[in-house]
Parts: sequence; structure tokens; C-alpha cells
Amino acid sequence: MTKRLLQNVLLDLLEQNELAAISVTSLCAEADVHRSTFYKYYADPCDLLKEIEQDILGQIPTPPQILDRQNQDQLLLSTASFFDFVKQNEKTFRILFGKNTGNDVFHI
Repeated sequence: MTKRLLQNVLLDLLEQNELAAISVTSLCAEADVHRSTFYKYYADPCDLLKEIEQDILGQIPTPPQILDRQNQDQLLLSTASFFDFVKQNEKTFRILFGKNTGNDVFHI
């Protein structure tokens, strides 16, 4: 629960600030969490962002492995499932693909 709270607060802060401008102190103040609790889970805000990225990447629905005419319907369902997932997690994707994270992995 504390980790989820910290993740949500970091995403909120990233809507307005670059990652480099977000301190552990400000993150903990916004989350109403003690610094020692933050350091129990993360080394710095960048570490927290990496966990958010890994969580979202791990949840992305995967398409079928074999693509042929017989499973076109399955591919279509998988594609729809992917876009539904993106829509449900719009805020997270918008922030991860934004300029404030300083992360080239999610930038196109």
C-alpha cells in the first residue's frame, strides 16, 4: 500500500516537474511518508520510476505468438486488449512517454 502511494505521488509530481527536480523530501512530504520508509523500498526517485515502468510493462497484454490466418481473430482481440489497457492506464503512459521522466526508453 505504501509503495502504491509513493508511485501515485511520483506520477502526480511528474505531471508538473522533471524527475531531476523531485527530491525524496518532497515526495515523502506529498505522500505523508517518512524518509526512512521511502529508503526501505527505494534508493531514489529514479529507482521508484523504474519500478513503475517495470510494473506497467509487465502488465501489457501480449499478442499471440503464431500469427496466421487462423488466429486473426485472436490477434484482433489482443490488439483491442492492448489499447484498452493503454486507455485504462492513460495517465501513467502519458507521464512515462512525457519529457519529465528523463528516460529515453519510453521516448519516441
